[in-house]
Amino acid sequence: MISEINFSTLPKDVLSKIPLSLRTTKDVHNFDELPTEIQYLLKSYTDNASVELDYSNGYDFKPEISIYNDAEIISSSKETITEYLQNHLRIVIGSYPFDVNIGSKLKHHLQTKDTSLRETLLSNELYNIIQAMSNQYGVDISIVKSEVNMIQYEDRSEAVLNITIQINDEEISISI
Repeated sequence: MISEINFSTLPKDVLSKIPLSLRTTKDVHNFDELPTEIQYLLKSYTDNASVELDYSNGYDFKPEISIYNDAEIISSSKETITEYLQNHLRIVIGSYPFDVNIGSKLKHHLQTKDTSLRETLLSNELYNIIQAMSNQYGVDISIVKSEVNMIQYEDRSEAVLNITIQINDEEISISI
């Protein structure tokens, strides 16, 4: 329950609905002493006021919308590295005009017919990306297991890459 309300902290659209006589007498008012219509107005404002978000502990943002219609905050280094790895593997190298070196050749390697060559190319690509991320962020990252599952449909085939990585002695599974 609101006990005191400071008029100087209210937005202009709410202040314009409060009589001038109340606004000019003092800034801080006792909520119970205000007229009933003003109490309802202030109560509805405080109930509908947006939640203050704290971005100070965020590492980065996910390209997803949160419940507050804002970007989703990534708050741990492990989650940040996992998100970066997924994004790096999904982007085809050369597809970003402003940074042509971002991405991986994962899509091209998955289309290789020779399975042993495909496994070698994939493991080299994953190892290079993991080592680059490990060096860049100063975190111990290693690949525990990686496997490719080919799914055949009537009109197409899809490849699902399952990777288990270890970040500072904690295993995380990623499926792309």
